[in-house]
Amino acid sequence: MNIDGRGRKITAELIAARRQQICDAAISVFGQKGFYNSTMDNVAESANISVGLIYKYFKDKEDLLYQSILDLLQEYSVKIPEATDQFTNPSEKFHAAIHAYAKVIDSRKRAALLGYRSVHALGRERMKVIIHKEMEINKIISNLVDQCIEDGSFKIIDSEMFTYQVIIFVNSWPLEAWRFPKSLTIEQFVNRGLNLMLSNIEFENC
Repeated sequence: MNIDGRGRKITAELIAARRQQICDAAISVFGQKGFYNSTMDNVAESANISVGLIYKYFKDKEDLLYQSILDLLQEYSVKIPEATDQFTNPSEKFHAAIHAYAKVIDSRKRAALLGYRSVHALGRERMKVIIHKEMEINKIISNLVDQCIEDGSFKIIDSEMFTYQVIIFVNSWPLEAWRFPKSLTIEQFVNRGLNLMLSNIEFENC
């Protein structure tokens, strides 16, 4: 039986919680200092643990960045299907998918900003993984757009380009939300944006 320094049995849940604690600290530090100006000592201090303990979970600073971004993308992959599975109508599925995507961003603004600002610091192979994961998520949404076109909910459009526009819009929330009244919620932000983008695309009966 493996026991940690506090006398607790080391379980998969404890390992996951520790990794998340370190990632959360890294996201905070990288966001404040910038990835290149941050050190593992900074992360350890923020997490209130030793540097040595961090190295038991992550190889280096880039590994921390990579895992933090990957965790965010994985959450999209889980939350979007969970939201769309509640509906059968393609248009409702599409709206549910965008709102689910936006809620993840809203709940993890610092991680979303970190990915936007620092993903270029990743090595080539890790960047390939991130790009592939992003493309998978975008494909979920573009497939829903195609379904909306096929069932007559949307007019015939370039689904790939439209998906790109929607993704860019939703990702602007952590960057541009300060421009709007503080009372504006993420749901209201998404609804206002979609109303504009769909005004000449979505048929009125949908």
